[in-house]
Parts: sequence; C-alpha cells; structure tokens
Amino acid sequence: MGKTEYVARVLYWDELYKKLAFIKAEENALRRELADGILQGRTGTHHFKVEDLKISAVGKTSDNVDSAALNAIWKDLTIEEKNSVRFKPEIISRLYKKLPANSRLSQVITTKPAMPSLKVSHD
Repeated sequence: MGKTEYVARVLYWDELYKKLAFIKAEENALRRELADGILQGRTGTHHFKVEDLKISAVGKTSDNVDSAALNAIWKDLTIEEKNSVRFKPEIISRLYKKLPANSRLSQVITTKPAMPSLKVSHD
C-alpha cells in the first residue's frame, strides 16, 4: 500500500470512527427514551405491542463493589454475605510482565491480541 493510499485509509477510518461515536450516542439516547416509556422505572423483562411490533424491554440495575470499603468490613460479614461476593482474578500487567518467562503463573494465563487503538490528529 502506497503512502497516499495509506493516508486515505487512515482518514476513512477516522471518518468512520467519528460517525460510529455519533451513532452510538444517538442510539443510546433513543434506546433509553423508548425503554423508559415501556419500563417506567421497573426492572425485569416487559413486553409491549404496537401495531404488529412485539417489543421487549429489559430493565436492569448494576451493582458495584467498593473494594476498599469491602476489605474494611469483610471480617464482620456473615457467611451468606461473603458468599454473595465473587472474586475474579485479574492480572496486574506491569507486575506480571516482570516475572520470569517460566513462571508457574504463566501456565494459567492466556495472552491474545487486544483491539489496537488509533488516534488521528489534524495539524
């Protein structure tokens, strides 16, 4: 691929990226608007019919844990409360990368390419 074609591809990607961000924001806003009309603050799956359209809306909540606060009260929780928390192992990349290649930990780690990032700035 020549330099001119490469620059054209980069500019085309930048155009798509901007369109995608705009469309995603617009879709999110419209989805929230439509779902709010159906769900009216309820959670769970709710069905709605308009003419020949069958619409299903799922109201959800998101629960997050304050790790520092959880650590501070962990010893005082009941077994039922402790069983309500799942600990997901997560690699601390900067420390993992410092380990020797033959580390036992590397036997249970799968590494695969992630989506690369690009940023285009116009001078």
